[in-house]
Amino acid sequence: MVDRTGVDAITITPYMGRIKGLQPFLDRADKGAIVLCRTSNAGGAETQDIPCVPLFDPDTEQFYASERHYELENGHPPTVLMNDAMRMPYYKYIAYRVTSAWNANGNCVMVVGATVPEEMVEIRKIAGNMPLLIPGIGKQGGDLKSAVLSGIDSEGQGIIVNNSSALTFASDGPDYADAAAKVAEGMHKEITEIIAQHLAAA
Repeated sequence: MVDRTGVDAITITPYMGRIKGLQPFLDRADKGAIVLCRTSNAGGAETQDIPCVPLFDPDTEQFYASERHYELENGHPPTVLMNDAMRMPYYKYIAYRVTSAWNANGNCVMVVGATVPEEMVEIRKIAGNMPLLIPGIGKQGGDLKSAVLSGIDSEGQGIIVNNSSALTFASDGPDYADAAAKVAEGMHKEITEIIAQHLAAA
């Protein structure tokens, strides 16, 4: 698919799992694999907030959904799996899986909505300096400053902020290209200023 379309990155859902689902995309070190983690739409809570208590393997330092999942990943039954009662929502479990098991080629990005800045902070703690794609600014109600400060990594980077509505509806006339460019430039300037002020105060 990525070769036919010529895209540089593709958004994938974790629901299919890695084995024979996401692996072909994760294997493409030359392409970005953008994994849905915590989306910006309110309905995302219906599935992404489901609580789970994954099993932890101290040898691989990874979380597994079940013993069957461990065997699928490793080719043999587990010897020791710890249930350390780390209750977490599904989106957080996905963040652990993407960070610890799926990003071998360093090509993963996680989608984390601007509408959930508190959850973004928790995901950033798990993700380290992995880039986050942040939708939900504008019409969906996400606040740009909160999203930027919640999402940036330890170096004040690591975010790709999306505001497609503002760009799409920048103008309905022949000046659309110029109008959209001004929106993008204005947003870039605002993001840059937010980060600069944050780093200066740190």
